[in-house]
Amino acid sequence: MIRGEYEYTFPDSPNVTAVKDTEKNAWWALFYSSAEVNFYLTELGLLGANLPNSPESYFEEGVRLSVLEHDRLGSLNKIPYYSSVYDPNETVIALQDGELDALLEQEAYQLTGTTLEKLEKVYIQQYIHFFINLPNDQFVAVRRSGVPMRNNKLLPWSNFTNNEASYYIPRRFMVNSPLETDLLYNIKKAAYQAEGFTTGTNDPQTLNTERVWYDKGAPNFGEGPNL
Repeated sequence: MIRGEYEYTFPDSPNVTAVKDTEKNAWWALFYSSAEVNFYLTELGLLGANLPNSPESYFEEGVRLSVLEHDRLGSLNKIPYYSSVYDPNETVIALQDGELDALLEQEAYQLTGTTLEKLEKVYIQQYIHFFINLPNDQFVAVRRSGVPMRNNKLLPWSNFTNNEASYYIPRRFMVNSPLETDLLYNIKKAAYQAEGFTTGTNDPQTLNTERVWYDKGAPNFGEGPNL
């Protein structure tokens, strides 16, 4: 989705002249899309907000728009294999007739279950929507929701190591220790102490356990990647 401006060499058999895509193409992106807004409206509706439409309708529209928007970006960015193939055994990856409707018929794309199960489906769709084009938004979405979760049937969180207990994922950036020559030294020092931040360290465990914020009223999904 974002490699339209790069040269790409298509893999082929040995001793076969490789086909190269050397066409330069401007990068098209979409921020704060209609799909993203519909997913937020779904989330708000499930949390009790009084909205014009039902969470189910916002959710279906969000999924539909997310697929259409990413398909459109693939076309604009002229990504490899979108509209043409380089081998008779291959096929294009452009959205085909009926694929979107078939997707929406799957259980994972229907807003059913308990409120927590519904919220989990919404957060998974936010995660997928941000995956390629907006990795920073994806990181924040995972951090605030705790989704994907471990041992989940829809989209389980994958362990990075065999000993996951000793593998700490930082959840904030390092905060530099204020200099005593800084006119705001005392203010910064007091602020970091009030926030519970240890300064001047890149220790993963410290950056994992000292959370940026915690909302006691947020849904509790249990064993998420950052809970």
